[in-house]
Amino acid sequence: VGGDLDVTGALTADTVTSALTSTGELDMDSNKIVNLVDPDGPQDAATKAYVDGLTGGGENAAVLSGTQTFTGLNTFTKLVTVSSDTVITGDLGVETDLDVAGDATVSGSLDVSGALTADNATVSVMTATQEASVGGNLDVDEDTTVGGTLDVAGAVDFAGNLDVGGDLDVTGALTADTIDTGWGVTDVYMMDQDVTSTSEVMFATVTVNEWAWINEIGVNELEALTANATNLSADNGEIDYLTVTDGLDSSDAPITVSTVTANDVTGLYLLDAFGGGVHITENKFSGGNLSVNTVTGNYAFAWGDDNTASGNHSVVSGGEENEASGMLSTVGGGFQNVAAGSGYTTVGGGINNTASSYDSTVSGGKGNTASGEGSAIGGGQDNTATADAKWAAIGGGHSNEATANYATVAGGRENVASEQDATVSGGFGNEATAMLSTVGGGNYNVASGQAAVVPGGTENTASGNYSAVLGGWQNVASGAHSFAAGMKSSATAVGAWAISDSVVDENLNDIMNSFRARFQGGFDLIGGAPGEDGSIVRISTGNSVSGITTMFEFMGNGDAVAEGTWTSGGADFSEWFRKDIGEVLEPGDVIGLNLDTGMVRRYQEGDVLVGVYSTKPGFVGNNIPDELKSDYALVALVGQVPYKADQVSVSGRRVETSDGKRIGYLLEDGNVFLRVE
Repeated sequence: VGGDLDVTGALTADTVTSALTSTGELDMDSNKIVNLVDPDGPQDAATKAYVDGLTGGGENAAVLSGTQTFTGLNTFTKLVTVSSDTVITGDLGVETDLDVAGDATVSGSLDVSGALTADNATVSVMTATQEASVGGNLDVDEDTTVGGTLDVAGAVDFAGNLDVGGDLDVTGALTADTIDTGWGVTDVYMMDQDVTSTSEVMFATVTVNEWAWINEIGVNELEALTANATNLSADNGEIDYLTVTDGLDSSDAPITVSTVTANDVTGLYLLDAFGGGVHITENKFSGGNLSVNTVTGNYAFAWGDDNTASGNHSVVSGGEENEASGMLSTVGGGFQNVAAGSGYTTVGGGINNTASSYDSTVSGGKGNTASGEGSAIGGGQDNTATADAKWAAIGGGHSNEATANYATVAGGRENVASEQDATVSGGFGNEATAMLSTVGGGNYNVASGQAAVVPGGTENTASGNYSAVLGGWQNVASGAHSFAAGMKSSATAVGAWAISDSVVDENLNDIMNSFRARFQGGFDLIGGAPGEDGSIVRISTGNSVSGITTMFEFMGNGDAVAEGTWTSGGADFSEWFRKDIGEVLEPGDVIGLNLDTGMVRRYQEGDVLVGVYSTKPGFVGNNIPDELKSDYALVALVGQVPYKADQVSVSGRRVETSDGKRIGYLLEDGNVFLRVE
């Protein structure tokens, strides 16, 4: 047709043997052109079936065989299956699933609304709203977003950010600037039993978004997990646990994190559950409730902030900068406490306490050290149970030392128990330096004899074996089995006793098995009910073997019985007589009885001669209360007494009154022997 062909009905032809050329438009008026052959040239018309096969349109998805190359923006609305490698120099968008049997290389963005499956994938920006599975390696130059689970059988290298809505399962090495988990993500796993020990997992930054929870980041059967990141951070989040697991024992390299940041976070806890440890290389913490701990022991646990549990089965329950390095060791809390040693050590809390030997314990306090096996310190400050003090104990106090096996200091200040089974109960500056020795308290007391005892006082010393100082000041019991008490008493012989009053003067007893007491105020012995023989006080000799003989007794009725002889320093027998009112008498006065008053006075003619005023009686026949003695005169009746020469006359040896009554006889020493007539 040389001009226009205008057909208002159908046009049918068996064969067109020449080209149909129109210089104008071909208007089908909403009708179809059918029975076209597949096009050969770029300007050939094509059927719908031909186009659907290429674009994934129609009812069946497109199947692309061989190597495919796409340029520009390419969008497939159905499932696309590629049986070989695919190279896309522009962007690729798939509204359903993309399944690449070979490698997928997209120089631009890869946006898949459905699932992504490929052997190996290399893209610039990758987005998959559902699951993504890569059988080999995955290399993304910029950001990656996966709405479901990301499963990569090989190594993964994310130069940008990784945002995973589900689980992250990587069997090879993982490198990313940022791993960003979404709402409700519970697990991020990188695990495979077949991964070689040279594989590594590396994070640059792990970020937990607002109100996200992460329970585990786990790595099994890997030599090392390194989080050499700028930040491990959580913003406005509630993180219960961040568990890092490498599946190896504590001898392997720990997991390291350089900087940890938490802003307004309920709690952030780092834990290596199976050994290897979590190590913070720099203490750069910021934000709210943050806890970063290092756990390198098998089955160990650490809670709190910057604590270390490096011993197998060790536990740090809380606090800050505490360390449990011994097997089965425990630190309850506090600050900078250490439970070290070969095992079973415990520090309950406090500050700067150390339990460093097997089975040792420090319950609390500050600066205490229990370094002996089985040693224990209850509390206090700067107390020490030394390394050679097995099973020693210090209850508390300040600067006390237990330096020998089973030694004990209960409390006090600067006390020392330095020999086996020695004890200082308290006080200040006391020392128990011999086996089984004891100081109860006081200050600067020393028990240096075996089984010696000083209950208290000041500057007392019990240096004899089995000696005792009851108390007081500057007493010494240096003899074996000796005893001292009071002030400056010294019992230096075996079995000697020395007791004194408050006079500052030495009271020394150096006689074996003897008793010496000094009481310048006198003795007051008060007995109880009389015994069967009526006695209340007895003095006896002998022993239980040879027998006991009573040498002296005070009876309950006032009688006194002596088996031997009474010897007195005096020389007369005297009695008390009532004297005349106003009479002043002196020793040596001749005494007469005034017959008018019945009382005595200095002798006058006509009186009855009684005797001489006693100077030093040997025995007094009666007793007058002390408050009445000023009204009485003690008159010698028998014996040898001094006399006043101006009141007598002497004729030969006869001594008389002025009126010739005999007083007695003059003795060689100048005294008169009384023979009153």
